[in-house]
Amino acid sequence: MSEITTIDQVSEEKGAVILSLQQFSSSEDREAMVVFQDKLNGYISAVKNEGLYEQFPDLKDKPVRIRLICSHELTPVVKAKLDRVNATLAEVSIGFEVVLIKVEAGGRDMLKERIISWVNCFRGKQ
Repeated sequence: MSEITTIDQVSEEKGAVILSLQQFSSSEDREAMVVFQDKLNGYISAVKNEGLYEQFPDLKDKPVRIRLICSHELTPVVKAKLDRVNATLAEVSIGFEVVLIKVEAGGRDMLKERIISWVNCFRGKQ
């Protein structure tokens, strides 16, 4: 790849390439939105500049979807922004979806903790 882009997870599902992007911070936080936008732009560049296919040549010519995984309920403002992201990505033939990992207030969410642990392990952080 010409630019260094860290993709949280690359997988294949039902014949499509899934690029997962984890966003575990508050969706309203301006800094978190800037980080999200930078990561999203990196994902798009990896697809459009074909850097992704240099590492994963067997994924070439398959449809691509970016999956945003978040742990906070999305506000109407953030939902509207993500709707615009979805429309923009559709114009360049990249799908977009949001997966919400719901966390109950006041208690530990073992599923979320396992997912975060798995993501950290996947990234090489123990």
